[in-house]
Amino acid sequence: MGYALNELANLPVDDNIHSYIFVVNGQYREPLYDMIQQNFIAIAKSIGSNAVIAVGTDPKGFSSEVKRKYFGESKVSFAQALPALLITNAHPDKLTKDSVRLIRAVARCRKQVRWMAAVLRTSILFCQR
Repeated sequence: MGYALNELANLPVDDNIHSYIFVVNGQYREPLYDMIQQNFIAIAKSIGSNAVIAVGTDPKGFSSEVKRKYFGESKVSFAQALPALLITNAHPDKLTKDSVRLIRAVARCRKQVRWMAAVLRTSILFCQR
């Protein structure tokens, strides 16, 4: 499933969803980020019915909200990883200290063929454990 959200609070809670992928960008221009945007519907279909991929309608605001919700006031240098995918097993309303939080910088994947499919499949399998 795929969602374009004004804010995280608009993401519905569904107990059948085990993996959440948040596309976080800030306001960076990156060819692979653009590719994610252009293929968002195909990606949403390919990850299956037990996973969600979400983007923000305001990339900078959405990225800040995701960072605050999933990392709080920690010293995680989120901006250095942007644009990125945040992969987790927890809905924002059900987040705990034990929830998985994986950040995958899009720019570091530039030379990898089929990187997105592999990262998403592996991450979803990991989160389902």
